[in-house]
Amino acid sequence: MQPMEYAEFLPRVGATLLDGLFLVSMQCIPAFGILAVFGILAGGDEDATQAAMAAGNLCSQLFGFVIGLTYDIVLETSPKQGTWGKQIVGIKVTDLQGTRITMGRVPGGISPRSSRVAASASGT
Repeated sequence: MQPMEYAEFLPRVGATLLDGLFLVSMQCIPAFGILAVFGILAGGDEDATQAAMAAGNLCSQLFGFVIGLTYDIVLETSPKQGTWGKQIVGIKVTDLQGTRITMGRVPGGISPRSSRVAASASGT
């Protein structure tokens, strides 16, 4: 068995930045749409508009969180073994034996990234 080769720091940073850009671009249009719908439903009343915007913001954040988790899980278990950012910089996600991870193994690896996903979701 070959020794495990881990990605260096700068490629990881680059992949994280690229993934952040991809996630923000996937979340912005739906977030604006959600906020617009809540704003329209509120009508002209100022209090109703504030309440609708708060509810719309919460829905947008939840939507962003789901998109972020789905992005990580689906792409890291795909045959390409990495998110789009990781693919661009040449990083593959594997288990300790060097094989592709499965859906059942992904949740254990999600917790270290959950702060990135949550931060991305809250920025929508």
